[in-house]
Amino acid sequence: MRPNPGLYFDRFYDVWPDRWGTKEDPTAKALFLDRVITCAKAAKTGDALNAMLARRSDLVRSRSGLSARFKSDWRWTAGLGRSSPVENGFNWHHSLGVPYLPGSSVKGMLRSWYETWGGSADDAKALFGPRPGKGVDLTAGRLIVLDALPVPEVKLVRDVMTPHYGPYYAGGHNPPAPGDWYSPIPIPFLTLAQDQVFDFAILPRRPQDRGILDEVMAQLAAALEWIGAGAKTAVGYGRFTRAEGKGTP
Repeated sequence: MRPNPGLYFDRFYDVWPDRWGTKEDPTAKALFLDRVITCAKAAKTGDALNAMLARRSDLVRSRSGLSARFKSDWRWTAGLGRSSPVENGFNWHHSLGVPYLPGSSVKGMLRSWYETWGGSADDAKALFGPRPGKGVDLTAGRLIVLDALPVPEVKLVRDVMTPHYGPYYAGGHNPPAPGDWYSPIPIPFLTLAQDQVFDFAILPRRPQDRGILDEVMAQLAAALEWIGAGAKTAVGYGRFTRAEGKGTP
């Protein structure tokens, strides 16, 4: 049986301190992430992922949808806000055991792009449905946005963030503003390596909506290039460019 790196990451953290209240080894989390990366290499998820992508391609064609593949310009990560013993979570596909971007996240990114740069709030409402709110009549939009799945091979790498202002954010009797004199605290987290290809797919909710997909896919390409998808996009993660010759026509 092949290991599931997502399950290992979420459920089998094994470097807790020996005694409650004991300070944790600062290198323990990095070593654990290295084992997750080793687990992902041993999992050999390529066959299952390729089979999933082939089935999805058939679905996209049968529903007159469109898919396209985009390659990351630098590293990619998502799900950092999820609860995790290593302080930063990660988005794992439950059955495939690979990193992925949920369709809801792709939809939210596209909605924001339309509302701010690529169109208008009315365009976003028509395509993706209204935003939830008090007294809002919730209706389905004209599009169905599928999960963005990585294309084999999937290469995980360990990265690190060094926040300087931990004491300030902890509150208490600290100064009322962050200061650069605090010592940085290295926090490791998982990312995908540069040049990772992802498959994005969009379906029309009704057959008559097929005609809008070419424009929507062009807007998706612009959004992925300019605002990115996933976490830490403000500092350069998660930006994509089109992977030539890939996708469902």
